[in-house]
Amino acid sequence: MILHKARILPVLFLAIVVPLATSLSFNFPSFDPASQSKITFEGDADITSSAIMLTKDGTNLASTSRATYNDPLLLWNHKTNELTSFTTQFSFIINSNATNHADGFAFFLAPCPAKLPLYSQGGYLGLYSNSTIFVNSTSSAVAVEFDTFSNYEWDPEGEHLGIDINSITSSKYVRWNSSIREHRVGNARVDYDSITHNLSLFLTYPETNQSPSANYSISYIVDLREVLPEHVAVGFSAATGNYTETHSIISWSLNSTLQPKKNKHMVLIIIVSAIGVVLVVVLCSICLICRKSRRKKNIVKEPMDCDEDIDRV
Repeated sequence: MILHKARILPVLFLAIVVPLATSLSFNFPSFDPASQSKITFEGDADITSSAIMLTKDGTNLASTSRATYNDPLLLWNHKTNELTSFTTQFSFIINSNATNHADGFAFFLAPCPAKLPLYSQGGYLGLYSNSTIFVNSTSSAVAVEFDTFSNYEWDPEGEHLGIDINSITSSKYVRWNSSIREHRVGNARVDYDSITHNLSLFLTYPETNQSPSANYSISYIVDLREVLPEHVAVGFSAATGNYTETHSIISWSLNSTLQPKKNKHMVLIIIVSAIGVVLVVVLCSICLICRKSRRKKNIVKEPMDCDEDIDRV
């Protein structure tokens, strides 16, 4: 029993320390109802058929949505000015059988809490409100967009991939074929390098019987400390307007490098908690020893009186 309690001590100590000593890291090979406890869904976003469905299909026009991971990403440390590197990978399908379709989806980083902006349907991709699309605002975000429809006010012609810095007008873009009618799975990787400040997207489509493989890439130099706060939310947004399409996220993983800040008060709490656990184990051990000692004394029988034996005879 004493040994059992002693083994509990390191387990409890690790349970206290480990959550405070890890950078953000998660992996969803697929999505199920249990995933809903780790992801916040807004608008029309939901989990359907082991995937995150970002927008409604059919005749549901002006659909908007966001799916945001519950835990924030520590992007940079204002005391040390350290900046994180991160890599996120996800697979997706954009689908529509209609002649005309729109509008697209995006992976984003945004100030916490990252609420779905009002009036962000259509070409605003669930990223920005239509009243603040060209300026920094409370609905600011850094995003990598997968834009399937050209809005002439701010978009280049045709389908494109873009990097957006607090504006729906992409800071950099490349032409892109969404393969929307082929229902192809796209595999995307977004990297950010804390040394070079390079934000990049690599997108691949595997070869199929109908189509050869396809590869796209885009990158942009940006110091994220200058455009986003220390802690940011990460997730996906999407929207449709007068035309519809569906956006499904099949899998998603993310890994960052920057460790959380050391909190002096939290360190003190850890030390006090560890001492408390030690004291509890010691006290339990002492009580157990005392109880065993008393039991042994009670088991020992009192010696029999010889006179009583003679009288009985």
